Amino acid sequence: MSNIEGLIKSSKVTIIIGDGKSGKNTFALYIIKKILQEDCIVISSIESSLYKRKISIAQKNFKDFTYIGQDLHYFLLKDNYISLKRAYSYDFLEEELRRIIEKSDIPIIYINRFEEFFEHQDRHDIEPLFKAILQYVKENEKHIIMAISSNAYHFDFIYPMLEDYADLIINIEEETLSRRLVEIKYSIENTDVYNYVFYSKNRELFLEENKQNKKDNNYTPSVINADLINTRMIREEDGGAILGTKKVKKKKNKASVVIISTNRELINLHIYLFKKSDLYELSIIKNDPFKALKKALENPEVIIYNPINETLELDICRTVKENELDSRILYIQHKDFVRQSDKSKAFDAGCHELFSDHFNFEEYLLSLKKSLNTGFYSKRFEKLVARAKSYDDKVEFEKEVKLYLEQRVFFTIFNYSFKGENEDLLEELNGFMREYDRAYVNFEKKRITYLAINTRRYLGTAIGNRLKSLDSTIEYKGAKDATSLIKLD
Repeated sequence: MSNIEGLIKSSKVTIIIGDGKSGKNTFALYIIKKILQEDCIVISSIESSLYKRKISIAQKNFKDFTYIGQDLHYFLLKDNYISLKRAYSYDFLEEELRRIIEKSDIPIIYINRFEEFFEHQDRHDIEPLFKAILQYVKENEKHIIMAISSNAYHFDFIYPMLEDYADLIINIEEETLSRRLVEIKYSIENTDVYNYVFYSKNRELFLEENKQNKKDNNYTPSVINADLINTRMIREEDGGAILGTKKVKKKKNKASVVIISTNRELINLHIYLFKKSDLYELSIIKNDPFKALKKALENPEVIIYNPINETLELDICRTVKENELDSRILYIQHKDFVRQSDKSKAFDAGCHELFSDHFNFEEYLLSLKKSLNTGFYSKRFEKLVARAKSYDDKVEFEKEVKLYLEQRVFFTIFNYSFKGENEDLLEELNGFMREYDRAYVNFEKKRITYLAINTRRYLGTAIGNRLKSLDSTIEYKGAKDATSLIKLD
């Protein structure tokens, strides 16, 4: 048994990484069939007929895989997975995976293209789902293998997580059509051999030590994304990027936030969030492309980019990327819905997040927090009571509204009418609302004034439909958000 075979057999969490043409799937099947020699559950983001076609091709090309089909048990994502995920969140997917892992006595779980379970805006969901899967695998004494593309647009978020949780990380890359270079990037077990070749000959597969590239016992496995690491090191040492031969000035004490938009609602939102803070300097640029480009070259921490056209305008993004600036760009596209292809184009051009006009405020807020890398916004809740509360006293309710405005916590007040006679409405509202939400009920005029934190006005009808579970006569009458209740500079 070779060194790598021993590492694979002792590992409970094996990660295979490589680019799109590296042969990750073939190598994973080789591990399952030739090294572990067990039945396997295959969970893949690839459409069913396409993945089974890949298996059929592998069976035809390699003798080792002739009968592998009978050893594999498929669970492949549905064609409408994206819409289901958006409707039910990753909690639904986690529950499905838990059920598959717990109810099967098959010892190996192989997850193919794990990175494609996630859209660009879902990066914060990757680690919780990954940890949950590992917990279920551990509890049920399984061996998990994951194949992940190093070309994935959020690979830089995934790789540090892999190092924290994996027992074994293997990188595979193409050398020739029939030969792959295999490198142990990380192993929880000691090893003195890190480099192997994986090749085919006469329709048979072989995995052997690479004698031409042997390392000594002091060798430390390298980090995959060398470009990413170099960029991080430059940021730490220089404090700025380099434009040609002119070095950008180091950051000021205040974090610079730039919004490029003509949308008054969006501008007011960011004035409300940033203008009164001593930690941030907000710049607003309207319809002036030259000024916008000039501001981008000043390397602000965050650029919120909201051009007027529906089609992608990526000049600002490309400028930031080509000049190796540190700015994080949050692009808000002037559309109700953002296509996956647009997200990919925007990311390739240097954009960090792409949102639609109807973005979820809490998702957007999370992106701001990550981009600013500070305790932005969270501290504003310290003076607020973390429980839902409804009032029949208008004065008490207005005190709460005033406190929220003082703390610059964003909210929208939705107004509803009702006709029913429900004496328990206040109590039922307390059970309905989220923590920090507030409501005032005027029983005489039969009106509900509902303060929903971190919620935008366009959700008024949807919330009203949910409120009908308390009283079927409830009707939506309009809304005002926090920016219209306070004087903005």
